[in-house]
Amino acid sequence: MADAVGPQDYANVAVGAIIAASTFLVGKIIIENILQSRREHFDRKGQPPAAVKAKETTGDGILKLAGTVFSIWQISQQLPELTAEAKKYLP
Repeated sequence: MADAVGPQDYANVAVGAIIAASTFLVGKIIIENILQSRREHFDRKGQPPAAVKAKETTGDGILKLAGTVFSIWQISQQLPELTAEAKKYLP
């Protein structure tokens, strides 16, 4: 008996894509909130002039970089599996 591709399969792929996108967006919102909080409690003493102008500490930059790297890593881990699943269901 051959496995037929049905609406439930397409729905599962769509839900997976939505979950991946929402995970990225929630992470982005969390990081932006942390950065906003740090900007509100910014201490100019000991910071380079460019950071004072931007009100961004070295920690903010590291946090942004870590968030970006984590998001890219997470996408790179999930994307091959998602595309393999999608290829199974596409004609």
